[in-house]
Amino acid sequence: MLRWYRMKLATRPMLTQSVTTAILFATGDIMAQQAVERKGIEKHEFVRTGRMALYGGAIFGPAATTWFKFLQTRIVLPNKKLEIAARVGVDQLLFAPTNLATGWSGPSCRLSTSHSFPSITGFFLLMASRFSGTVTSATSANQHYPTDTASKPAIVSLLSPVPMSSASEMPSNGDAKPASPVDLSTIPISPAGQDKPQGKSTAGATGDEQITVFHDPDNFNVKHPLMHKWTLWFTKPPTGKGDNWNELLKEIITFNSVEEFWGVYNNITPTSELALKSDYHLFKEGVRPEWEDIQNKHGGKWSYQFKDKRSVAIDDVWLHVMLAAIGETLEEENDGEVMGVVVNVRKGFFRVGVWTRTIGKSIPGGGDGDVAGGKGRPTERGQEILKNIGRKFKEVLTIPANEVVEFSGHTDSAHAGSTRAKAKFVV
Repeated sequence: MLRWYRMKLATRPMLTQSVTTAILFATGDIMAQQAVERKGIEKHEFVRTGRMALYGGAIFGPAATTWFKFLQTRIVLPNKKLEIAARVGVDQLLFAPTNLATGWSGPSCRLSTSHSFPSITGFFLLMASRFSGTVTSATSANQHYPTDTASKPAIVSLLSPVPMSSASEMPSNGDAKPASPVDLSTIPISPAGQDKPQGKSTAGATGDEQITVFHDPDNFNVKHPLMHKWTLWFTKPPTGKGDNWNELLKEIITFNSVEEFWGVYNNITPTSELALKSDYHLFKEGVRPEWEDIQNKHGGKWSYQFKDKRSVAIDDVWLHVMLAAIGETLEEENDGEVMGVVVNVRKGFFRVGVWTRTIGKSIPGGGDGDVAGGKGRPTERGQEILKNIGRKFKEVLTIPANEVVEFSGHTDSAHAGSTRAKAKFVV
């Protein structure tokens, strides 16, 4: 459901945001009437709730969506802190006063009785803040500060139960390498209820009770394992002083559960805020994100470049690609091709890729079975598996059907140098 919703956000942002806002406004009015004014079902003003939904979906939703898209595309500065400050300043000078004026003194104020409108607004902003990952304080209860409108889904807060501040040491804008990996040792993993964090207890929990993160985000004792262990890598921007690739490539952390993934993701620098020539790599444990690695040297990659950097929500794209990789949805169960995924931040584009073990044919040491690189897998079938991965990758990127995703071999890329390697397949 969340994936479907986020796909709708990417393909039909205005309609999706308007419908979402209408639902939130209606929900806010229902809560205001029932929880604050305590009217009861018999005295509930359903017409008022309908008017609030109409206002949210037809007026506020489209206006807010258009406005914040304008801010994201028009106010772009080299310094991210200044960029955020400029966006907030423009928002406060223009959009916030306009919204308050139309909400309190304009015709739209008739959508609700004046004494209940603050409660409705406050509840809506609380919902909006929780949904988009922001925090609404008492001093900003009448302002609207969304992050990216297609931000992390609400489930993120459920699947990131352990605060891992050390992950914030992830390099940002060319800073030094991280001082230490994210500490995952505090996450309880025993199905029998052991190894809980000291000083915490779960009310009513017995020693053999299985508690998931959905039941108790602080004291859960069951993790949701992934099929493989995955390692996150980071490439620092070169300094231009003859940097060695091995010095720029840094291993960050290895994880093997859903909870650990969200804990790491929520505490690293977003792709959109990385310095130019930075990379994130998410590869299966034991595989280095290098062409020369024994498990990569005979393979290739599917890749796509987003050339209009301002129009792409790269954080969402990269999140979906990572989820597709660790969720094993880019290939069928026995394909065995996907090695990892990568995102490159460059001056003129973002590039996202999926690395594979082979280029669709047998490789030295691949064995005799029907496996990736094995002699028992016909070349035609191997190539069709790769094309199927490319098609699924394209679906995850949610790019137009007329756009092309290309596959090239690592050997060809190495020989091409700075030029573009010829594509072996396209989808």
